[in-house]
Formats: sequence, C-alpha cells, structure tokens
Amino acid sequence: MKLCCEVMVSDILPAVRALVSKELTDGYNLSQSEISKKLGVTQPAVSQYKKELRGQRVRILESNKEVMSEIKNFAKAIGTSELQGCQSCLMICKLCEKVRKEKVMAKINRDVAEEFLVCNLK
Repeated sequence: MKLCCEVMVSDILPAVRALVSKELTDGYNLSQSEISKKLGVTQPAVSQYKKELRGQRVRILESNKEVMSEIKNFAKAIGTSELQGCQSCLMICKLCEKVRKEKVMAKINRDVAEEFLVCNLK
C-alpha cells in the first residue's frame, strides 16, 4: 500500500514536469536550460522528459481534460514568471488534489489505498 504523496512524487510529478516542459518549449519558446532553472531540475532531466525517457505516465494525464487544464495553468504561471515564493508548491498541491479528484491516481498506481486518496493537509 502506498500513500498518495508517494505515488505523486514517483509516478505523477515526472509526467507533470514532462508536460510542463513541453508547454514551456512549445508555448513560451524556452530553452532546456531555462526550463530546468524554472522547474528546479537539471537540463539533462528536461532532455529526458522531451525524449519520453522520464515521465512515462504522460498519456494518462493527457487523457484527462481537467488535469491538463491545471497543468497548462501551471506552465503559464511558470512561463510568464507569475510564480513567487512557494506558489509553485501550492500549484503542485492543487494539481495533486485534481489528480485525486479525477481518480487519475488510481489509474496510474493500483497500490494506492482508497482512504489515502483524500488528503486533509492544507
């Protein structure tokens, strides 16, 4: 049995970063180096996201319009430099909430206990 935060970090966050990287490249014409700085990852990690070597759960997230809307909002906030301080952390938490609400997490990892799909941390 896994906690939802474990699944978020191991399975969902890499896919989110891959999708955000794609949005930042396509929509905001940012380089891999610029994206790596904004996401707090290395440039080789961004390269691996682009080559689909990391974040293999992308298609599951892409298939959900609500989740993709949150990811696009996150990318826009990053691309337009609207985020300040820990706002990116709050956006990740909001995205996690959306992933749980839309039951995407259960599609990604069946080991998540149903009672952990509700997170009362705020």
